Amino acid sequence: GCCFLCTGGVAGIMNLLWVGDVTRKPDLTLEHYERLFSGPDSFSAVERRCRAKGDDVCEFVAERRGFGG
Repeated sequence: GCCFLCTGGVAGIMNLLWVGDVTRKPDLTLEHYERLFSGPDSFSAVERRCRAKGDDVCEFVAERRGFGG
């Protein structure tokens, strides 16, 4: 795909909600950031389909890195 901003946004939202649980208002330290985005439980995202490449819709999938993401 080519929608890099959306791909990063999908991964970021999943990490903030599922890995970092921002609803608990954690301290936003460098260690917390590194765990969110580089830890083994963090999410990465891919764009499986893209309108700019001729697909009918853009499709983004987030997967945990430790589980084949």
